[in-house]
Amino acid sequence: MGKSRRKFIKKEKAKVKLKSSKTVLPKGQNLTDTNFKVKKIVIKDQVKPHEKGELLSTTKLNVQDLLSRLGHHNVNMRKEALEGLTELISSHSEQILHSYLSVLLKNVTKSILDFVGLIRKDAIRLLSNIFSKTQCQQLEPFFPSMSSYLICGLTHIDYGIRVDSLYLLDIFLKHVPKLCANSAPKILPVCLDLISHKGSDNRTLSLNLDSSWTSKKWRQKVLSRIRILLTALNDSRVTGTCDEMRQQNGGDLQNKKAHFPYFLNIEAYICSTLQLDCMSQNYLRTDYFSIKSFGDAVIPLLLDMFVETIPQTEENVGASPDNSTIIAADDSEILKNIVDIIQLLWNNIAKEENASEKLSNLTKDHGRAVISKLIVGKFPYAASSQLNNKKKSVSTAESGFDISCKLQNLNLCMLVILFGDYSVWHYVIPYLKNIFRMADILNNQECITFTSCISNICQNRQFEDSKYFVNQASKSALTSKGLLANNLFVFLSDIALDRRFEDYHNETNFKSWLESLPKKLTKSKISAQVLEKICQISIRNYKSYTESLDALIESMLDNIPRIQVDGMEKERASIKIASLLYYVKEWDQEFIDELNIAIEKNYWGPTVTSYIQDIQKLKLNQKALKSTEKEICPAGPPIPRNI
Repeated sequence: MGKSRRKFIKKEKAKVKLKSSKTVLPKGQNLTDTNFKVKKIVIKDQVKPHEKGELLSTTKLNVQDLLSRLGHHNVNMRKEALEGLTELISSHSEQILHSYLSVLLKNVTKSILDFVGLIRKDAIRLLSNIFSKTQCQQLEPFFPSMSSYLICGLTHIDYGIRVDSLYLLDIFLKHVPKLCANSAPKILPVCLDLISHKGSDNRTLSLNLDSSWTSKKWRQKVLSRIRILLTALNDSRVTGTCDEMRQQNGGDLQNKKAHFPYFLNIEAYICSTLQLDCMSQNYLRTDYFSIKSFGDAVIPLLLDMFVETIPQTEENVGASPDNSTIIAADDSEILKNIVDIIQLLWNNIAKEENASEKLSNLTKDHGRAVISKLIVGKFPYAASSQLNNKKKSVSTAESGFDISCKLQNLNLCMLVILFGDYSVWHYVIPYLKNIFRMADILNNQECITFTSCISNICQNRQFEDSKYFVNQASKSALTSKGLLANNLFVFLSDIALDRRFEDYHNETNFKSWLESLPKKLTKSKISAQVLEKICQISIRNYKSYTESLDALIESMLDNIPRIQVDGMEKERASIKIASLLYYVKEWDQEFIDELNIAIEKNYWGPTVTSYIQDIQKLKLNQKALKSTEKEICPAGPPIPRNI
């Protein structure tokens, strides 16, 4: 051990040594330099004083400080900034939104693209708070930029950002549906890309592989947004805008003194002539988008989705007493969205130019597929009474879930009537006939859809069951006390006022319904719509109606001071009811004497009493002229002098 050590030292000594030059420092420089320089470090806005009375959060930061922190690299800083803004807007909403609305919307909406989920959710909650306290007109100038951030989020590569962007779309649809309708040409194709891939010819459904959600659940979420967006688009569309604008600005010819504006209504001119109104439908309209083309793309996807979700098997068909197809509760929601989207596409196209041609092409392209995949061998549908396994404690009645799927089935009936001629209506006619038995348990939307179905059926007078539905509707309008009676009243009134349906006017039940109309005016309360329809039907001079009017006219006149007409002024409603006196045929002496006594007592007030006296004089003059065979029958009752 010692020998090896000595050998190593000997070798080291034998190595050639390189001598380094010796540096001799001048005098005074061979000491350590202790001098140093100082540079001032400035931290921006760290201790910036705030003005007295300035709005501050609990962390002593104003709005500008909080907005600047939204772009900070630290997650906690961004989260605290959103919490501070929420605090300030909740306590001082009017002042904050008046001064900082533009920068707030821009910076908070941008946070929807943040890679942290907590930041995105806080930003969505803050936007919901801002939207709830701001009018639509104030948000309109900033909505194009916000919709751009929304589209960026919906098309983002990160799945979490796409999901949260759907929640942002919910906020837009809830608070500013009209602005969403204007941006629908941009948003709808993006929503379609969320559930499908565009191929060379047609689109194909895509699978949701990058999430814990199943493809069915993801499609359900996207379809619900498409349905709400199409609903907003349908509500925002107005037909005949030129005629309405001309009526609004051309003068009020219904008044006694016609009024014409001396000056041009610049706002109406900009909206109608120059078409510069942001709220108009031409705003954000793209040349490549149309509802018809969107329908051509989405309807095959909806049908494929339905077949994939609810395949036809021997187990689910014929399991209920009504021989319905049994589907799960979640599948019934998918069915509702599919049917509603197709129905909304039809309604939107019906409001466009050349609607009949477009609807004809839509029926030709997709009508057979809709009926074969949704109806044949499957209709009607019924949901399983068991809800999700996670909600076993919630009963079916408490959840409000309809296991009979009445609304879905009625909408399917409407699709068959729209997309097919009366040769294929036999698929849904038995179900519609059975609905009359459930008249008192239908909700408002079900009543509207059912009435639309029978109305479209009765439009086709060649259909063999059309008279059956008129008779059953007349019978149900007399016996039913639910919401359906009001909808059937409007339907039957339209039939009574339309000369094309004279074949239905002689039906027994329809005559009974006409006979019941005067009795409605002896009740304590009616709606303005009912009164208007009865006055219009009086002009038609139906025999059954006139006979009932003659029998009940005294009770109707006695009831004028007590009756309440919802949606109409008291004096105008009284004049309307009093005008029906003109259509009374039998004027015996006893009735004339009682009428004179009431006129002397001023029973109905000065205006109505004077009007009834004018009608009495007119009818007595007609009676006198009739005896001399020189009667000139006026077109209607006299015009009130004071109304």
